[in-house]
Parts: sequence; C-alpha cells; structure tokens
Amino acid sequence: MIRTFKCEVDFAHSSTLAEFLEYLEKYDSPRVIEYIAEGPGGGNPCLILEFMSREMCVKFLSAHYMGEDEKFIQSQIF
Repeated sequence: MIRTFKCEVDFAHSSTLAEFLEYLEKYDSPRVIEYIAEGPGGGNPCLILEFMSREMCVKFLSAHYMGEDEKFIQSQIF
C-alpha cells in the first residue's frame, strides 16, 4: 500500500478554475478527493487534497498559508 498525505484547504471564491488548476499543477497535481462547494465558513470552496509525498504537501501548505510556522503546517497534514 502506498502512503499518501492529505490536507484540507479552502480557496478564494474569486479564483478562476484556471488559476486553481495552475496552482495545483505547481505542486505535482494533487488529487482532489473531497470538496464542499461552499465551505464551513460560509463562502470559499473547501477541498481535501491528496499528495503522493509529504514534502510536496508541506511545500503546498507553506505557499497556501504564507508565513505560518512549521508546526502549524505539519499539523494540517493527515
């Protein structure tokens, strides 16, 4: 069995589909395994992404949560 790494993120409602897909491509095109069109905060789409490597998941989260510390980033991976 191959180990994968998942995280849950929301994306700006104002982002275009093309912008969203380009962003995912920068990080080895993680698999979208679940989504909610209107996230729990009441607006932005919320997605669960699956990465094949922990390192790429960390890079993605670090870019997504600009400036957050390593402990926070690691806590977002399941």
